[in-house]
Amino acid sequence: MKKLFISLLLAIVVNSLTAQNIGIGTSSPSPYAILDVKDNTKGILIPRMDSVNRKNIPATKGMMVYDTTTSGFWYNDGSAWVNIPASGNAAGDMLYWNGLKWVNLPAGTPGQFLTLTAGTALPVWAGGAAAVLTTTAVSSITQSTATSGGNIVSNGGATITARGVVWDTLTDPTVALATKTVNGGGNGSFTSNLTGLAAGKTYYVRAYATNANGTTYGNQLNFVTSPAAFTIGQAYGGGIVFYVDGTGQHGLIAATSDQSIGLRWTNSSSVNTNATGLAIGTGAVNTTSIINVQGSGLYAATLCRQFYNGGGFSDWYLPSLFELNQLFLQKNVVGGFTGDFYWSSSESSIGVAWMINFGAPGQNQQGGSKSSSYYVRAIRSF
Repeated sequence: MKKLFISLLLAIVVNSLTAQNIGIGTSSPSPYAILDVKDNTKGILIPRMDSVNRKNIPATKGMMVYDTTTSGFWYNDGSAWVNIPASGNAAGDMLYWNGLKWVNLPAGTPGQFLTLTAGTALPVWAGGAAAVLTTTAVSSITQSTATSGGNIVSNGGATITARGVVWDTLTDPTVALATKTVNGGGNGSFTSNLTGLAAGKTYYVRAYATNANGTTYGNQLNFVTSPAAFTIGQAYGGGIVFYVDGTGQHGLIAATSDQSIGLRWTNSSSVNTNATGLAIGTGAVNTTSIINVQGSGLYAATLCRQFYNGGGFSDWYLPSLFELNQLFLQKNVVGGFTGDFYWSSSESSIGVAWMINFGAPGQNQQGGSKSSSYYVRAIRSF
């Protein structure tokens, strides 16, 4: 009787298990899985065996085991065992079968080639490597010249016989072009002078290095040469050009709107700031001197230098008297002037600074009390 009861109980349990999804670690298993296992600290261990025992299992489609001989997972497709190969670690990695398991072959370096090892026929990288290098940022850009260069990070195990930079108006320039420099050989960094450029053009530049294993290139950079000549009224450098010097390549830029409609020249009692420059080219020095003496706070000089960054530039300043006069002469070209008197950075005396009335029909400069509030327009040089 006892045996009959146990048999009936087992039959009920088996029938219950086969009639529903089974969940381990969950009370609501997926309706699409016969077994749903959930756990945050443990995994599932499938059968582990060596290659001999794995191969002794009759072909059963869908069977999976972990082979301790090959250190990998295998599944049976119904006719043969198939290895689930390892994956690579980086771009360019390759996998090959060494007779027991799949092995990762790391990517080689430029200039190397694959060959087969004698006796085992396993692939290996052979041959010398090409150089590895970077391109130096482009600087000192003019209408027709610029400066760049490179840095040889690795010579690839062979002497660098030629190095330099190559440039073109098209991407990916090569040493086949005549537009290149030759900066000798050897390792380390070097500087290259680019010449014969056209004004206002976009150029692409790459450093190059040559050794016995070939020529390789550094990262590609691009730059734009200075225009043929800047013109008054031209939008440039975060504002409007209102003054150009005799070279046509340098001058002054004004912000396109007022930075303040009423702000004091000083933030303290009257003091000498030594900001006495009047000429074109002295406004930036004046502004620095004012801030060095008066310190922190919000006043005309700090508004321009520390609180305004039009166009993403942080080198704006309060114009000197003569710079402000040039701005007055081009006020209709620049536009956006809403007031009468605008501060300059030029100090007249301990309590007075120069200003110009932009609302007057002609030049009207006069001194104003530093503690009074007047309009502010920032400028920068190029």
